[in-house]
Amino acid sequence: MVPEGCKNMGLLGQFVETNNDIVFTMESSVRTARLAVYKLLNLNKQVPDINPLQYDIRQLIKAASTLNDDEPFVGENLLRKVLKGTYFEHVLPEVPEKEALESFLQEQFGKFKDWVDSIREKL
Repeated sequence: MVPEGCKNMGLLGQFVETNNDIVFTMESSVRTARLAVYKLLNLNKQVPDINPLQYDIRQLIKAASTLNDDEPFVGENLLRKVLKGTYFEHVLPEVPEKEALESFLQEQFGKFKDWVDSIREKL
């Protein structure tokens, strides 16, 4: 970004305040640098729009879950109860059914047990 009245100085990165952008990201640093260069060189170019995913609640929930080792984040169950039956219920990621997971594990354990029994019979 070029301060008003300057003809040979542009500021960029975390030193610049911009609308609808988060400072300290690589995207914001590149964006402010491009804005400064375009203004200093009097280029009539548009800088690409900001990626809207940084404000998308689905991405934020996914990031929170990832930071928590893919476990439900603190308050997720409460959020599920609040959103249940509303238009926004689909925003939350699907939870794998415990019963299906448990039955799968029981099936695999049963196969393992049968395999161990067959080996014991051979001895």
